Amino acid sequence: MLTRIISLSPLITFLLILTWGCNNASDNQESDKETGDFTHASFSANQQITLRPFPAELDEDFPSMTITPDLILLQGAYGDYALSVISRSDSSWMGSLVPRGTGPGEVIAFASFFPTNEENVFIGYDITVGQFVKVDLNAWQRNPTKYVAEMITRVDGYTKNMYSITPASGYKGYAGLSYNLDDARFYVFDMNNQITKRIGSLPSVPANWPTEREEGFPISLWARAHPGAMVTHPTNPWAAFVGKFKDEIIIYKDSTEYKRIVGPESHPFSMELQEDGEEFYVLPSDETHFCFGMQPIATEEYLLLPYSGSLYSEDIVFQELLVVSWEGELVKRITWNETINTVSLIASGEELEIFGIDPTTGQILSGEVLLP
Repeated sequence: MLTRIISLSPLITFLLILTWGCNNASDNQESDKETGDFTHASFSANQQITLRPFPAELDEDFPSMTITPDLILLQGAYGDYALSVISRSDSSWMGSLVPRGTGPGEVIAFASFFPTNEENVFIGYDITVGQFVKVDLNAWQRNPTKYVAEMITRVDGYTKNMYSITPASGYKGYAGLSYNLDDARFYVFDMNNQITKRIGSLPSVPANWPTEREEGFPISLWARAHPGAMVTHPTNPWAAFVGKFKDEIIIYKDSTEYKRIVGPESHPFSMELQEDGEEFYVLPSDETHFCFGMQPIATEEYLLLPYSGSLYSEDIVFQELLVVSWEGELVKRITWNETINTVSLIASGEELEIFGIDPTTGQILSGEVLLP
C-alpha cells in the first residue's frame, strides 16, 4: 500500500533583494473558473479526534518535523545539527545529523524537507544558503560518524529565494512561491536554476504602490503582501495555493486557474505598507489572523490544509485540518483536543496520522483519522 509522507514547515518572512527580469513566457491564463465561498460550517462532515502524548522528550525547540512509518525526523532551528531522529517503534533517540553551518554537508536550517522515491532518502532546501541537499538516512545509519549529506545544487538567479518548495511530478520539476518575483502566483523550475513555467497571477498592483531600488535593481514588495503556501498533485499537473493571512484556496489544473474558494471566516486581512527612512516594507496589521499558516499537503484525492486562525500578534497554533477535494468540494473538517504549533501528517490509503508538538510542554502528540 502506498504511504505518502508529508512534512510541514512554518513560513518565514524574509525581505530579500529581487534581481528583476523575465525572459520566459508566462502561463497566466484566465479561465471560466468556478468561484465559491466558504465558512468552516460549510464542510460536509465534521470530526473531532484525540491527540495523545508520544513517549519521547524533546530537549530543544523543533519548528517542524517529518514522519515516516518508522521514524520521526525533527528539523531544529538551533543547536549543532539541523536534523534529529527518533525511532517510532521504541521512542528512542537515534542521533542527529547534518551539522549546522555553510561548509560541505552543512546547512543553516531546512525551510523545506520532502521525501524522494527512495525509502528514507529526502531532499532538504536551505533557503539561507540557497542550496538543495540530499539526506540519505540509510547511509547515515550504516556509518553515522562519517556520513556527509550531499549538496545537489545551489540556487541562483530567478530561483533564488523561493519558498514553500514542493516536488511537482506532473509539471516535471519543482514548484514554489517567490519572496521577490511577482509576475505569477507560483513557479515551476528545475535543478539547473531555470524557471520552466510561470502559473497564475497576483492581484493587480495599485497605482500608488512604491518601487524600491537597491544597487540599481528594482524591488517589488507586492509578492510579500500576498504570502501563502502551495502544493502539487502527486502525479497530475495540478497545484493549489492557500493564503497565509487570507481565507483563500486557489486550485490550478495544468496552467489554468480551475477554482477559487474564498472566506473570510470572520478574520480581517490587512497588510500595511510602512516606510523606514528611504526603505519600504510590508507587515500584517495587528488585526490580521494566520489562516493557512503552514504548507498544505496533498494526496491523489484530497488537499489537506492545516488551519490556524491565530492572531498575527500571538504565537501561531493549529487545532484543525480542512479536507478539500481537487474539484474544490469542502469534504471534511477535522479538529483535535490540543493546540499544536507544528503539524506533520502521514497518509497510507484512507488512514491518516496527525503529529504535532504542544507549544507549552514541547511534548509530541499524535492521533489517527480516516479519510475522507
